[in-house]
Amino acid sequence: MPIGLIKYLIISLFFVVGCSPKESGTIKEVAETANSLEQSNSNYPEGIAHCKAVFDDMLKTKGSARSMPDCLVGYQLPDFEATTVSGKKVSNESLKGKLTLINFWFTTCKPCIAEIPGFNDIVDKYGSDQLNFISICRDGKEKASKFLDKHPWSFDHISAAESLINNEFMFMWGFPTTFLVNPQGEIIHAINGGSTGPGAAEHIKMRVVPHIDRALAAR
Repeated sequence: MPIGLIKYLIISLFFVVGCSPKESGTIKEVAETANSLEQSNSNYPEGIAHCKAVFDDMLKTKGSARSMPDCLVGYQLPDFEATTVSGKKVSNESLKGKLTLINFWFTTCKPCIAEIPGFNDIVDKYGSDQLNFISICRDGKEKASKFLDKHPWSFDHISAAESLINNEFMFMWGFPTTFLVNPQGEIIHAINGGSTGPGAAEHIKMRVVPHIDRALAAR
């Protein structure tokens, strides 16, 4: 797809879905992100354009639409760099070589919180030798750290990530959202939403573990 068309689709996306400036970033930031695509080796922007096309088609044919991240399957993670709350440097390049589980969340999101024990079970099951485990929180470092002190979570945590979520990941989904990424940096499974009841931990494991097992068996 021509870069110019991708840029148009990305910029227009934020008008179509009606996100507030707080959620989507300023139009200037979106334009700057689009203008940087020519320097990117990732096809993630094409994935976002594809997701917008899927959304628009659903809206046209069904009269309503819900954004789902599975339209990103087959596309690579965007180019990004961040530092975890413990000072670890993380980027799309540093994650390559292992499967990676990425969860997007915030501290007052009830289904996000309910899933944490399930994610801890997944870490216990596979360990860091086989997978990278990354959480990306839109809340600031102090708020996220206080939360994590009360709710231990065995992931590497990137906080104060609202700009990263809006600009590099060009978010158009609700929270929680989870990506499973193969060792080459390609998204192979993507889900959003979750439950808040006592079965939430088992629910997230059912949605994620079979895909991890399948990916590990294929290596």
